[in-house]
Formats: sequence, structure tokens, C-alpha cells
Amino acid sequence: MPSRPVLISMLLWAATTLHSARVFADSMMLASFDTFEGGSAAPESRFQVQVVLRHDFFVPPRDALKLGEGVWWQDGDAGSVDFASSNAPNFDSFAARLIDGVDGFLYPTILASHGGAGGGAPESYFLNAFPDLIGSGIDFIRLIVNDVSIEPWESFPGNGIDGIQWFVDSTYEIWGRPVPEPGTLALVVFGLTGYSFRRKWQHNCPRRGVPSASSC
Repeated sequence: MPSRPVLISMLLWAATTLHSARVFADSMMLASFDTFEGGSAAPESRFQVQVVLRHDFFVPPRDALKLGEGVWWQDGDAGSVDFASSNAPNFDSFAARLIDGVDGFLYPTILASHGGAGGGAPESYFLNAFPDLIGSGIDFIRLIVNDVSIEPWESFPGNGIDGIQWFVDSTYEIWGRPVPEPGTLALVVFGLTGYSFRRKWQHNCPRRGVPSASSC
């Protein structure tokens, strides 16, 4: 029979494994939020924009991280992009900030080649969780671009068309595995512990037909 510390470790490992296999077999959507950003920039000759999600801290060093830079969208575009470790260099660092228990700042932003605009709010506002998705595992972040509208824009009267104006309707989804509920893990551990003691009791009982002073 394994020693008590080893048995406890085995039970905890088994409980986590069983729970993960049963509940976390596939990614599920942990949070989602919609954004609608409008803005303008000049001078611009490129009728395309980047739909970017930026993460910042409230206090220096701000250490901004961005998802979506380098993916250009033009007027009338719609579609989706999944950001993950395999295709976004900043993904692991970005995802870690959404589960670290610190209510940082998220900025859905639209970037043109010479300017940009957007607005921000605490993670808890966008994720509908406080302080964030602490303890969860994030597999990927999905950007769904519902609509892109880009028009020529005149920055000052009399300048002529020297820039662009945009309106972008988009949705972000965070997919992964939620943190196991303590009550669920406790029940699994309790059940496995009971099974272990039952096995030990059966092992110490004599086989049928073998005389014994004790009764099993």
C-alpha cells in the first residue's frame, strides 16, 4: 500500500485528471464582448484598417500587448480570426494577463496606417468576471469582424480628401477551460478516498473459508 503522502498525491492527480477528462475535454467560451469603433485618420491613402485588442496596466510600466496587428480589413469585409500560441507571438503573455487576478485594462482599437482610435475599460467590465478569468486556461481568442465600413474623409474643409473614416462592428470571444469548482474536486477526492479505504479493508479481510478471529 502506498504511503499516506503518496496516496494523497495520487488521489489529487486522479481527481484533477478525471475532472478534466469529463468536463474540460473541449474548449468552451469563457467570455465574449461586442465592440463598435468609429474614427478617422489623415493623411491616409490605404483604405484598410487593423482591428486590434490591446492590453495595458493602469500604472507604469504600462507594457502594452496587442492582438490583431498586421491583419488588415477593407471596406465591406467580414470574417473571423483565431489568435493562439501558434500564430500570435504575444498570445501567451496576453492570455496570462487575463487569468492573473489583476484587473488590467483592455482597449478595443482600430488602427490605420497613420493613426487610430478606440476606447478602453477594465478587464472585469469586458469579461463580466472579477477581477478577471483567474485560474482558467485560455486556448485561443477569436475575433469576429461583423462589418467594416471605410469612407474617404476630409480632415479640414478645403483640404480635399486626405484621409479615411471608419466604423467597425466586431465581437471578441475567449475560449478555454474554466477553473474547476472546489466543491466538484472535493467530491471527486472524497469518492476516491472512500474507494481506497474500501480496497484496503477488503485486502485485510481473510478469504472466505479461512478461519479468522475477526469478522469482515
